Amino acid sequence: MVKNLKSHYGKNGIKQKLSYNIFVIAAFLLPAFIVAVCFVINKVEPFGRNIVMVSDAWHQYYPFLRELQCMLKEGQLPLYSWNVGGGTNFLGVIANYLASPLNLLTVFLPEGHVWLESYLAFTIVIRIGCAGGFMAVFLRKAFRRNDFSLVYFSLMYALCGFIMGYYWNVMWLDSVALLPLVAAGVISVLKDGKYSLYIISLAFCIICNFYIGFVVCIFVLLFSICYTAVNFKGFCHSMKNAGKMAGFTLIAFMLTAFMTVPAYFALSKSDSMSDVSGFPLEYSITGAYGYTDASFGNTMLAIVRTVTNLLSYTRPISMDKGEPNIFCSTLAVVLCVFYFVSDKIKLKEKIVSLSFLVIFILSFVINQLSFIWHGFNDVAMVYYRFSFLFSFVLVAMAYRAFSFMDTFGKKAFLVSSVILSVYLVAAVFVQKTISVIITAAVIIIIMFLLFLYKKGKLKHRILSVSLCLLVICDMSVSALYSTRFVGYYTGEDYPNQVTSVNKLISIAENNSGESELYRTEFVRPYSYNDGALYSVFGISAFNSMCREDYADFLSEFGLEASKKNNMYLYVESTPVTNLFLNIKYLIARADGTVDPEDVPVHICEEVIDSRYMSLVSEKEGSKLYENKAFLPVGFMTKTSLLDYELYESSRLPQDTQNEFFSLATGIDKDVLVSVEASKISGADLSAMKHYESLGNYYTYQRTATEDEVLTVQYVAPEDGSYYGVFRNSSKEKFAINCGGRTVWDLDNDIHITALGTCRKGDTVSVNLPVIESNNGRLGYYLFYLDEEVFEEGLDKLSQSTLQLSDKTACGLKGTINAKEDGLFYTSVLYDEGWKAYVDGKETEIKSVAKTFCAFELSEGEHEIELRFTPVGVYSGFFVTIAGVILFALTGIISVLYRKKKR
Repeated sequence: MVKNLKSHYGKNGIKQKLSYNIFVIAAFLLPAFIVAVCFVINKVEPFGRNIVMVSDAWHQYYPFLRELQCMLKEGQLPLYSWNVGGGTNFLGVIANYLASPLNLLTVFLPEGHVWLESYLAFTIVIRIGCAGGFMAVFLRKAFRRNDFSLVYFSLMYALCGFIMGYYWNVMWLDSVALLPLVAAGVISVLKDGKYSLYIISLAFCIICNFYIGFVVCIFVLLFSICYTAVNFKGFCHSMKNAGKMAGFTLIAFMLTAFMTVPAYFALSKSDSMSDVSGFPLEYSITGAYGYTDASFGNTMLAIVRTVTNLLSYTRPISMDKGEPNIFCSTLAVVLCVFYFVSDKIKLKEKIVSLSFLVIFILSFVINQLSFIWHGFNDVAMVYYRFSFLFSFVLVAMAYRAFSFMDTFGKKAFLVSSVILSVYLVAAVFVQKTISVIITAAVIIIIMFLLFLYKKGKLKHRILSVSLCLLVICDMSVSALYSTRFVGYYTGEDYPNQVTSVNKLISIAENNSGESELYRTEFVRPYSYNDGALYSVFGISAFNSMCREDYADFLSEFGLEASKKNNMYLYVESTPVTNLFLNIKYLIARADGTVDPEDVPVHICEEVIDSRYMSLVSEKEGSKLYENKAFLPVGFMTKTSLLDYELYESSRLPQDTQNEFFSLATGIDKDVLVSVEASKISGADLSAMKHYESLGNYYTYQRTATEDEVLTVQYVAPEDGSYYGVFRNSSKEKFAINCGGRTVWDLDNDIHITALGTCRKGDTVSVNLPVIESNNGRLGYYLFYLDEEVFEEGLDKLSQSTLQLSDKTACGLKGTINAKEDGLFYTSVLYDEGWKAYVDGKETEIKSVAKTFCAFELSEGEHEIELRFTPVGVYSGFFVTIAGVILFALTGIISVLYRKKKR
């Protein structure tokens, strides 16, 4: 029935090793095959034109993977990327998103998005397969069995609710797959005194994704305590093992330092770290359950909802709210009940195991515990990011009970039947009826098979095959349902208009030559990382490693930005925006753009403000525009620009641009002139709270039964280019009528919207929805560009500009003839990793608005050089080298110790 592990020790031939690992191999192949079939059924590339890019995979994972592939193919050291977020520490991006070894293989793929999109789906299949294979290794190690049961119990983990709900979140999958190896390593240390598996697997787990690595480290601590408590052999022995675990964990941490140390410094500047000091002190229920009242009754109801979410055919959550993804087969639920009623399992072990499960359940429900598991941070969607741990423990407990299946008595069957019946009755009130029915049917079949086996009516092999088929059906249905529910998007035009855009980018490169560093942006974003997606130097970014100072300033400056969401997006703005952000070209893609949620953000892409934008070329309906008011990446400004400070509270972007322009040029006039509304009608503003410091900005609370509309009208006082900032709480796009044209806007955040040219006396009007039964916001501002002031400032700033001579992957060189002493301003985004050299000597870099690199420069000709090295990269590298040496020394000492004992 069970293959004896000892019979395989010492056999080193290939055939023997293959025979010994045959069930591990099968445990890898089975879940990989099931997921591959699901992808084939759903026509995922290369079996159709659907792609697995859901939400963040669309906006982040794939664009970043594309950028890494380009770097590898070009032979660049991936330390810095000009194309991600206006220039960023790419090592931090790799640490958070791309550290999987599988991503390195993209260098061998043929050029083309179809290949990379197909490869991404392929890696998901491989990663899920690895989760199964590694789970089999753990079960074999922990329970000393090597039989067919490893295959289907490993399938329970490989296709568990977490993995099938979040498989699109590819940056986590490697570390989730490695968890069983880490757990097997813990057992090796505590039981056998061996350390290699633990150190190597934990190091890889952290390297592949430090976020999930953090979660796994908490699990290792709890798992070690539980394992020690169950197998307690005295205080001294336990302290000795604790010392071993601490030492080996330290070595594992040291091995990861080349990645984690620079990642820490990068992450410390992002908003992702801001919640660490904001621990929630007041008791509350995790927001994903949807309860606003943290009463005892709601707490208990959340617990019931959590536990009953183990039913078959439960809908996984992907980005929305709901119960945690913890499903891992009905067999696991049944056997876990038998685990607690079995006479062969000691009471101490049951108490420890139950405590372990309770910790997880309470962590799902109680916000404070969830906060700790999530890296001392409040999560924004993608909830319960540690729920795979619960499934892992449940499967391990089920396998433990399976090992004692021969000892199940009448009492165990009776008590288990009662418990499972009560469980199903409770589920009726909180789960879908179809899930309860399916689960009940599967439970009856499992109980019947176990009963027949107990009575000797069913051989072990037939029972094992029957249970295997049940698990395969259970997990396959769940996998197909999950992949259908999570969804796909068509790859027919992903990236949008890539062929025509690439042609236009090539034209821009040929026109500008290699001696110029400039940014190219899009009229409206397609993904939130278009620069990486299209391999072009832009400014837009959506990146958890994004510095919060960037988002702060760029939000003030009029981009669509959110510090909380680690993003800033370029939407066609003013010439002032383009001037200081080094934007030379704008691309309008054909047919408009649609985001993954099918929300049109612009009906038809066209450059609206053509005053300083001239059409260069058109390819297949997409258009390339050149900015005639362009300045190079670096130019001289007044030193007073250093006086600009970020505002602690909200500020209107037109005020920011006026101040920034004035400080840089020394011109004490507004370059953007505000226009007062000529008529306001519709909703009652007097019933709203008015913020005088922000002008036309209101908040409101309503209990109305229908929407109202606030209509605001303006009369253009001068000929010129007009812009607006409009705010409302509606999620629907709204139209702005400007001089007879209609411009569509979707107001997610305050940003400047270009409205085009108006003649004096033209009417500008906008209808702002005031939504029913909700708390909302309203804001309306119109302004125009004073061309005389702008061109006067442009003339001043263009007197002394950087003539670029060389641009590298991590720096640039050039010369400048400064007409007078002043500040050398660059649109290079500030990072402590930048070093500046003037005439060969290092000079201190000062940040403008904590966002741009600048330094003071004296009159005359100078050679300028900027070099980038990620902060912490050298120290991290040396710590890793020290870890490797310490790991090797530990091995040598271990060998010598074993020889001495002989």
